[in-house]
Amino acid sequence: DEKSYFVGMVTTTNQGVTFKDDGTNFFVVSSGNASQHTCATPWSVDTASFDYVTNTLTFVSGGATECVFKPDGTKIFVIGSGTPKVVPYNTLLT
Repeated sequence: DEKSYFVGMVTTTNQGVTFKDDGTNFFVVSSGNASQHTCATPWSVDTASFDYVTNTLTFVSGGATECVFKPDGTKIFVIGSGTPKVVPYNTLLT
């Protein structure tokens, strides 16, 4: 029985997803932002909720294509299709 979580309320141009190492949080990356979500049960996306936290990816041109969490969850690192660099963004996670 596959469970899912609808992220269309934040964006319809989803490019990638990355989870915090403990599975409690994840970010969905779109062309212009990264939205933060929390899983009530780690790794169970059917228990997820949107945290109403969005990082605008102002330094990533061409749209974000991928992001990775710092293991402690305090930063995400994003790369874009038109950006020849990795850009760090702070999260509100501790």
